[in-house]
Amino acid sequence: MRLLILATLLLGCPAADECAPVCSAAGDLYAGCLTEWGQDWGAAVGYADRADWDNWCDTVQAEDRLLADTSAADDAEDQRQARCANQLDVADRGACDEYGSMWDGDEQ
Repeated sequence: MRLLILATLLLGCPAADECAPVCSAAGDLYAGCLTEWGQDWGAAVGYADRADWDNWCDTVQAEDRLLADTSAADDAEDQRQARCANQLDVADRGACDEYGSMWDGDEQ
């Protein structure tokens, strides 16, 4: 009986969402890059503050999720997860020179 319950729980669990930590990690990277570039939040960088950037990132992630969910392509969600994995790799490396391209989705 325990095995049946465990199997049911495991089969019902969705795959891990690679995209969940992207905004936090990318926001930390961007904030650090602003310092490295001698910039600060404000009109010059396009975001009033970190909360404004977080709102932008959350919107981008929501739009990307919606596009994947409504795509006719069978691998749309796999592509979204791969983009997120790439974004997390860039953020983990602290690669300010790659920050802009991490949103392109071209490098997977």
